[in-house]
Amino acid sequence: MTSFTLTNREITLLARRMAQQPSEITRNVVKEAHAIGFDYVRHVRVNKLSGQVLNRRSGWLTNHVTMQVSQEGGNLKLRGGVFGGVPYAAPNEYGYHGEVEVSGYVRKDGAEVRPHTRTMNIPARSYLRSALGEKHGEYAQRLLKAATPLRKRS
Repeated sequence: MTSFTLTNREITLLARRMAQQPSEITRNVVKEAHAIGFDYVRHVRVNKLSGQVLNRRSGWLTNHVTMQVSQEGGNLKLRGGVFGGVPYAAPNEYGYHGEVEVSGYVRKDGAEVRPHTRTMNIPARSYLRSALGEKHGEYAQRLLKAATPLRKRS
């Protein structure tokens, strides 16, 4: 999961603008936050999970990349990530080195494989954090523009 964070300067500027026309600007900022969410998800799916960072195999990971926009106590929160159902999402994003338990199974050739422990070493292949890093400046500018009162926009 990744979070979108503004710098202190951007937060101060955004707060000043929102204080000028609170309801209109809040609506504009929330609307833009949802648009940013859609853009972020598209960017991850098209530019990160189609062979650039990870190769698409089943589409399961691609279909579970989402962005959540919520308002909590007057704060706007944007969270992008893979929420539930994809156990290999975090190991691919952050990397993993350690032991894993492998269940017993029967191979296609009929040979029985007993349960065992295996060492895995998956390198970090950031698809969420790198996408946000690439788009952070654009997203900050879009939010600041949405927070500008309509009569001041150029």
